[in-house]
Amino acid sequence: MERREQIRKIINGENTDRPGFCLGNPHPGTWPQLRSYFQANDNENVRRQLGDDIRWILYETLVFHTRQVKRSCIPFLIWMIGDAESG
Repeated sequence: MERREQIRKIINGENTDRPGFCLGNPHPGTWPQLRSYFQANDNENVRRQLGDDIRWILYETLVFHTRQVKRSCIPFLIWMIGDAESG
């Protein structure tokens, strides 16, 4: 089962062959330690080695409320499309 299909089934409450894995949004200070431990040259490589299915992305939006512009960050979770090796 492809990662995208796996996460879609989990979100829909369907049975899957394994749980999804989300590393989340680690504190920026932990990335150098993770890259060193996994001998990775970037954060994405660490996520791939761990089998991270989901990415945490902050989307900034403007919210208009009573003529005042309020800035807020809304977290969005997206799932991996997959890399060349996994299809």
